[in-house]
Amino acid sequence: AVDAGAVRDRIASHFRDVPRRAVEPVYVPAEPAQLGKRESHREFPTELTRLQLCWKTPDITHPDVPALDLLGVILGGGRSSRLYQGLREKKPLAHSISAFCYTPRDPGIFAVEAVCDPGNREELTAAILGEVAAIQKGGVTDAELARAKKQFISAQLRQLTTTRGIASDLGSNFILTGNLDFSREYLGALERATPDDLRNAARAYLHDSALTVVSLNPPAGAESPAGGRAENVAGPVQKFTLANG
Repeated sequence: AVDAGAVRDRIASHFRDVPRRAVEPVYVPAEPAQLGKRESHREFPTELTRLQLCWKTPDITHPDVPALDLLGVILGGGRSSRLYQGLREKKPLAHSISAFCYTPRDPGIFAVEAVCDPGNREELTAAILGEVAAIQKGGVTDAELARAKKQFISAQLRQLTTTRGIASDLGSNFILTGNLDFSREYLGALERATPDDLRNAARAYLHDSALTVVSLNPPAGAESPAGGRAENVAGPVQKFTLANG
């Protein structure tokens, strides 16, 4: 319920003296290639260990990125993923675990992050690398790939159900790639991905020389969270009426 002409004139009055010109491009030098595994483990006032394994990946326009995104879903995208089922449900090494591929306009990262008991950190790290090695050797199944595609594509399409989501998608497409139709083309590339594409991407990027392992751990000598944990006892249900009824 506004007068569009009046609003346009008012906006113009504020920007009338601002010249329209191209913004100077910002030069950001490329990060040197990582030539070996890196690790950093720090202490922090916490009861549990926060662990993350990261590998360097290319930028969002690289043709290998759709396969890496699907790998993230298969490895750690939800409760049906390999890491959650293997290292949270069947062999409870982690309290929570997930994986994702972050791909901005510049080169990004493929990451696995987990929360675990401090004493399980090294075993959990080895188990995560074992799951990655299993994909590098044996690949993924057709069923896993189909489920990952469905999960990823449904999440993308869910964003487009609102005007705000469509605007956000168009804006990010243009800012990151200069191509307003990038999302449509990217979903097409996801649909065409094969098990061999995912195995090849795992071999090309998820190797030790590109790996960085970081963690935040309880201070040395801190009591294990299991040591002082109280038993949960179910009591009777109680009903309280507040002063306002």
